[in-house]
Amino acid sequence: MLKEIIKQERKMNTRPVYKTIDIDDIIANELNNKNRIRNIDYLKENIKCCGLLKPLEVYDNYDGTFTLIGGERRYTALRSLVDEDEYDPEIPCLVHGVKDKAEELIKLHMSNAQEEMSEEDKIIITKDLINVLKTKPELKPSGTDLRDWIATFLGCKGRTAQKYINIVKGVEPKKKEKDTTDYSYATTLLRDRLRTKVKINNGKVAIYFNNIDDLNNILNEMGMMEDV
Repeated sequence: MLKEIIKQERKMNTRPVYKTIDIDDIIANELNNKNRIRNIDYLKENIKCCGLLKPLEVYDNYDGTFTLIGGERRYTALRSLVDEDEYDPEIPCLVHGVKDKAEELIKLHMSNAQEEMSEEDKIIITKDLINVLKTKPELKPSGTDLRDWIATFLGCKGRTAQKYINIVKGVEPKKKEKDTTDYSYATTLLRDRLRTKVKINNGKVAIYFNNIDDLNNILNEMGMMEDV
């Protein structure tokens, strides 16, 4: 997943620049999901003990301020530590280039791709990405399926991402038809022949046995045991 995100960064032709920035010059991003800001006290203790292990990610507003893209929890913890005089206000950051709101949203979700997400988070992100492509379809690499592209942001398989796409688009999931076939004759035939419990349902045959001797007897009845 991380490899795909890096490819996406390269496609957008931007390389972040490392810079230390006064936390007073960093503005929280209104697009960030505030529901993810949790366990801040625990994070504060970790930062006090080990330092900031991953820089914040921001973009330059070219007016002396920077808007946060990635690291909302870290920013919240750092803001509190600085206010309590427990941490240096000069914060290491990666400064990204952002051309417009569409790219800002893409980069924001790229930055948060490694974080734990709720079902609600995944639906919101999927909706954002689908809406972005309506105005800037070139942000999705050509030849990449929509579900696989969105999966890189959600940290899941393509088929799982499709579930969230269907939710956003209002597509009802296909219901598997219930198998109503009467298999009683075949079940009885196999049970009597193999002398064991047998179940047949939805295209599957289940044959039960208690131990290796039972299994060998079943295989023998099926003509599968070789003479030794």
